[in-house]
Amino acid sequence: MKAFYRTVLYGEYAGASQFHRTETSQTLWEVKLLNVDFCCKKMEEAFYDHYVGFGEYDSTLNKEATINIFHSDHFPEGCSTDSLSIEYCPFCGAKIECIEQEKAELKKKIKITPAKEETIFEEEVVKDERQDSKGTD
Repeated sequence: MKAFYRTVLYGEYAGASQFHRTETSQTLWEVKLLNVDFCCKKMEEAFYDHYVGFGEYDSTLNKEATINIFHSDHFPEGCSTDSLSIEYCPFCGAKIECIEQEKAELKKKIKITPAKEETIFEEEVVKDERQDSKGTD
């Protein structure tokens, strides 16, 4: 199984640390799944039934570029979900690879119409230096 993903850089965020009152600068980023080549039919079914998935389960900013098995416990007060990262398919034994296909930066763009002004955020693909160096040898 191969999972192809994009890393999106959202930029710098100056937020207060939970331990210090001084402001710290953090880079916000996220990984987004682009495409999956499944190794077997059972893995595809498990993926679409949400027993297996890419990254963190139900997170705002996904920072895990892994394939995980999800386990949920249901209680009257709510639900608890755990995940376990896997490197091989539990059904056919094929190796699981997560491949970063591209990087992107979030750019702020202003769209001006006669009625109003809108702020639109778009992901722009960043040129990868690793690919450039391969062709120059």
